[in-house]
Amino acid sequence: MNQLCRHVFIVSLLVSMGCQHAGDTDQATMSAGMNIRDNGGTVVDGLQVCLSTEKRVWCHNEDPEIKTDVLVVGEGELGFLDPPMGVFLEFDGTRYSHSAAGALSIPHPPLRTSIYGMEGTLEGDGFRDSKEQPFALTPGKHTIRMIFSALPPEGSTASPEEVYSNPVEIVISDGSTSN
Repeated sequence: MNQLCRHVFIVSLLVSMGCQHAGDTDQATMSAGMNIRDNGGTVVDGLQVCLSTEKRVWCHNEDPEIKTDVLVVGEGELGFLDPPMGVFLEFDGTRYSHSAAGALSIPHPPLRTSIYGMEGTLEGDGFRDSKEQPFALTPGKHTIRMIFSALPPEGSTASPEEVYSNPVEIVISDGSTSN
């Protein structure tokens, strides 16, 4: 049974949002490939990240809204921390992390459960690339992806993996034309 929860989505500047857990996954009764989405990212250890936006074209003065679902779609050991930490934004091939990533994380084992409806915005404050350059949302066509760090449970011999979402193309208008 689904239960309501509150999450902090690190990549959206630690903005609280509503979401639903799908509940713990009973791998003994799960068939291989169950619930894999064609429009999601590549499945890693039975985990899939699906990214979507409300619309494709955004005005230059809007912060694009994104929605991410983290799904258990098959067998495996890895899971995610709740609230998620080790979450990155990939924007036009450059990886950005948030300066406060993990600040509100609660120490506990990784959960192997689907998390639906994490919503946030592509605001630039606090995002930095590997050279500490700030994230800037500029007019034009862009490709975005989310990357989640999947961790093994304590005592496991599994290695941490990164799970990438599907790429989503957005367009930021320069304000000179109307949509």
